[in-house]
Amino acid sequence: MPNVLSNEQVEHFHREGYLSPISVLSTAEVEKYRSHLEAFEAKFPDDCRKLKSKSHLLCPWVDEIARIPHLLDLYEDLIGPNILCYSMAFRIKNPDGKTFAGWHQDGAYNPIKPILVIGGLALSDCTVEHGCLSVIPGSHKTGTLPHEDTGNPDSILSRGQYIAKDFDKSKAVNMELKAGEIGLFYSEIIHGSRVNTSDERRVVLLVEMM
Repeated sequence: MPNVLSNEQVEHFHREGYLSPISVLSTAEVEKYRSHLEAFEAKFPDDCRKLKSKSHLLCPWVDEIARIPHLLDLYEDLIGPNILCYSMAFRIKNPDGKTFAGWHQDGAYNPIKPILVIGGLALSDCTVEHGCLSVIPGSHKTGTLPHEDTGNPDSILSRGQYIAKDFDKSKAVNMELKAGEIGLFYSEIIHGSRVNTSDERRVVLLVEMM
C-alpha cells in the first residue's frame, strides 16, 4: 500500500507520466524557503546560476527540503524506499515575458534507469499566466525524440534545447500549482513551459529523485 498517495494516483502517474497537484509545504514553510532564496540572491548576485543544478550541495536549506519526510513519502510511493537525490534545481522566471522552456525530454540528456522522477515544487503560485509546466500525457512511453541545442539566452534550459521533430501537442495538460504544491513527472515525458506574462516571479524548485 502507498504511504500517502492513493492506488489510483500511483496508477495515474505510471500510466500518464505525471501527477499534479499535491500539497507539500505549508504557507510558513514556503515563506521560510523563499526568504532563504532571496537572501542568497542578495548576498551572492553573481552566483545565482549555481542554483540551477544540484543546489542541495551548495545550500543546507535546499538539502533540508530534499529530506522532508512527507516529500520523500511521495517519491517512495512511486519508486520505492531506496531513494537517491540526483539534483535540486531552481527554475525561476522573472515577469519579463521572455523566459520559456521549449518542448523537451529530460531523459534525452539524463538517461537514468530504471526511473528518474522530477517534481516541480512551487515556491510561488504557478499558473498558466506565470508560465507553468505543460506535459504531454503518455509521452514517457513513446521513446526519446531527437533534440537540438540552440543556446537561446531566453530559454530556461541550460542548452536552450528543444524537440526537433513534430509531434501531437493537442493533448497537452497544464500543471498549475499553488505555492507549496508539487507536480511530479517522469523525466522521459515531453514537457515545456510558456513565458511568464504575470507581474510576479515564478519560483519552482525541481526535486529530482532516482
